[in-house]
Amino acid sequence: MPSGLETDARAMAHLVEESEAVGVNAELPKLIKAMADRSIAAGHGGELALTREHHRGSRT
Repeated sequence: MPSGLETDARAMAHLVEESEAVGVNAELPKLIKAMADRSIAAGHGGELALTREHHRGSRT
């Protein structure tokens, strides 16, 4: 059973889908989901928050 960021990423995916379905801008939930996905890929899926260290310097 997913927990922590895995659950949050699933919720963000749902929010993105529903936002796009009704024509609401989904850029912010897409960004948050992308950050969560990167943290999950780095092995932090069970944690309760996005890891600052993982995302430091991710801006381009």
